[in-house]
Amino acid sequence: MRRILFHILASLSLLLCLTSIIFWYRSHHIISPSLKIADSIDIRKTTPRYWILTHPNNLTLCRQVGKNWDYPLKEFKFLGVKFGGLWGQDSMLWNLIIPFWLLTTLTAILPLFEIPLLLGAFERSMRQTHGLCLNCGYDLRASPTTCPECGRPAPAIHRRIDSLVAPAI
Repeated sequence: MRRILFHILASLSLLLCLTSIIFWYRSHHIISPSLKIADSIDIRKTTPRYWILTHPNNLTLCRQVGKNWDYPLKEFKFLGVKFGGLWGQDSMLWNLIIPFWLLTTLTAILPLFEIPLLLGAFERSMRQTHGLCLNCGYDLRASPTTCPECGRPAPAIHRRIDSLVAPAI
């Protein structure tokens, strides 16, 4: 169950990684030269409003409540991530700016851990279909019950196939 959950999370992370790469590329094709905005995606148009903007090399997440902002929020900066905004009477505007290099790197980590698992599963599958020991790769056609190389019992699938094939020979 945990492995299936890991596969699903790695797939979603890969999808987010590819999406961030596409937005990163598109962030250099400015559609609004005065604001230096490449893409603007409105998530919600009613209060509180949420939207996403892409500037060259940066993704900006925005949240807005009201329209009278008089005081600046305390800014936060770390590894290129910036948080800041404005607030006022029953109003707030905040921006979270994330560099695309950081977003792409973070979303690529989980799929990179998935690669060895997929290669191992593919290798085990190939060994099983060719009648080899799943542990060491020794040919089990001559000894269908146990592997003479490592001593591991052969999978039940090999025993059934050999028992079905042997009478025909």
